[in-house]
Amino acid sequence: MILDDQRKIQVQELADILAKSFSMYQKNRKNTGNDQTCQPDYLWILVSDTSLAARLAGKLEETKEFSSVVEKQKDNSILITNIRGKEDRALLIRLCKEFIYDYDGKILVGNGVKAEQNLSENKRLQQEVFELARDRAPRKHLYLIEEYYHELAISYISRKVGENGFKLKELEQIRCEDEETGRNLYETLYWYLRMKRNVSQTAAKLKIHRNTLLPRLTRLNDMLDLDNRDGAECEKLLVAMEIERMKKSDE
Repeated sequence: MILDDQRKIQVQELADILAKSFSMYQKNRKNTGNDQTCQPDYLWILVSDTSLAARLAGKLEETKEFSSVVEKQKDNSILITNIRGKEDRALLIRLCKEFIYDYDGKILVGNGVKAEQNLSENKRLQQEVFELARDRAPRKHLYLIEEYYHELAISYISRKVGENGFKLKELEQIRCEDEETGRNLYETLYWYLRMKRNVSQTAAKLKIHRNTLLPRLTRLNDMLDLDNRDGAECEKLLVAMEIERMKKSDE
C-alpha cells in the first residue's frame, strides 16, 4: 500500500519512527494532567544568543521560588536539574516568558527523560527542535518542545526518505480528481486527518460549512475507505502529506 521505489526495510523503519513519535505525543498530552511522576527530572533551555543564555541563567539562580539546579553551559544552553514535576516546569516557563519579553531573542524550553543517560544526545535533539521551531514560527519568542514533536518526526522522516518522497498511490488519485473537478479533496483530507477525523474541527479549519464538508468526506471515504482504517494507517497517510507540504515550503 505504502511506497513506490522504497525497500521493505525502509518502510518498516519509517513506520517505527512514526509509531514512536505518535506515542511520544500521546504521552505528552496525558502528562498535562495531575500526574507528576511522568515528568522529567532535568531539562534543557536553549537561547538564541550565548550572552543572553548567561543572563537568563543568572536570573533563574536569583529567583528564590525556583529551587531547581541551574547549570549554564559554554554554548547557548542551560541544563536544569532536580525538576520536581509539572509545577516546577510551569514556573520555569513563566520565568522564561517574563525574561524574553525584554530582549530581542528566542528561547526553547526543552525536556528530558529520566532514563536518558546520554545528555549530549538529548541536547542535540533539543537543538534540532529549536532550529525547526524558529523556521516554522519565526515570530514567536518562546517555544515549548512538546509543541513540535509532530514536526520533528516529519522532518526526520523526510530526510530518511530523501528526494524521491514518500508517495502513496491513493494520494495521487486524489490530486488527479482535484485537477479534474476542483473539489479540494486533498486539502480536505489533510485537515480531516490532522483534526483526528473530527468533522466540526475540520470544517472550522477549512472555513466551510459542515454541509459543504460532508459530501467531500463521503467521496474521500469511497476512495480510501477511511471509516475502516485504523489510527496507524491514517497516520501514514498524514505523514506522506506532511512531507510533501514540508518539501514545498522549503523550495
